[in-house]
Amino acid sequence: MSVLDKLQPIDDVWTAGSFDQLFSPMIVESACTYEGKKYLLPITQHLVCFFYNRSVFEKLSLKPPATWDEFLATCEAIKKAGIVPIALGSKAPWPAQFWFDYLLLRTAPFEYRQRLTRGEAHYTDPEVKRVCELWKQIVTSGYFNADATKIMWDTGANEMVYQGKAAMTLMGTWVIGSYCGEAHQWECGVDFDYFMFPTINNDVPPVALGPIDGLVIPKNALNPRGAKETIRLLAGAGNQAIMSRGSGAFAPNLTVASSTYCDLQERIRKDLEKCRSWAFNYDLAVPPAVADLGLEAFNEFLEFPELHEEIFRRLEQGMASDAAGEKR
Repeated sequence: MSVLDKLQPIDDVWTAGSFDQLFSPMIVESACTYEGKKYLLPITQHLVCFFYNRSVFEKLSLKPPATWDEFLATCEAIKKAGIVPIALGSKAPWPAQFWFDYLLLRTAPFEYRQRLTRGEAHYTDPEVKRVCELWKQIVTSGYFNADATKIMWDTGANEMVYQGKAAMTLMGTWVIGSYCGEAHQWECGVDFDYFMFPTINNDVPPVALGPIDGLVIPKNALNPRGAKETIRLLAGAGNQAIMSRGSGAFAPNLTVASSTYCDLQERIRKDLEKCRSWAFNYDLAVPPAVADLGLEAFNEFLEFPELHEEIFRRLEQGMASDAAGEKR
């Protein structure tokens, strides 16, 4: 049974509230719609991108890279200065997935990634091998911290960037809330800044990556009328602005005033407008059992990048076994 069998469509409240005018087509398509019906009201969204220590970049006279070649040159310059170019904390394995996700989304069509997450493409395909080669280059060049699989993303990798021991980290916009909070008291755009994941293939349109939180109505809801009224209220710009405040999240509602955000967030928001599609991070885009296999494989890759063909071949076999088990 699909989880959608347990949910009520919300097409009636969606149409009555003219929600198509409130939310971008890429959010509606990726997060809210299934087989032509609306099921989810988007509440907050987070983008995964690079966050960097401005002091480190300024000290080395570096600018945020826009292309992959520029990115590699930036990493090399930072490494030569005795600073870790990229902080990664994947003890809890989910942060490593962002590298697999973005390298695939920047080198292969969005539709291929959709087929891969649906089990219609294979981890032994040339597209995935290309991802592994690019990722291997980052690992073997020593651009990550050596203990990437042994530290956490927040108390480890983020702190490295904050302390200037590392220059940047690939993480969701929830780090804005962390860096601007009482523990760090950094100022957006002054102490730290961001840049989008660099372009690798100019023929591949930019795709945004990250989670979207939302509300659904169970099919057996005790008060469906009240639930739909709640959805109507929480779709409004005022309530969405409130729910995004303080966490670094963005309100999916397009009519939320730009004054809701700091300058850094507003610049991110404008970059999002350039993206053709929105992709959920790997562990939200595949079934839970597959996510566990994938996250384990990504962390193993960080430890043994030269074995990537074997690692992803086993991932492919594990997925096939899981699919066969579901059919029985």
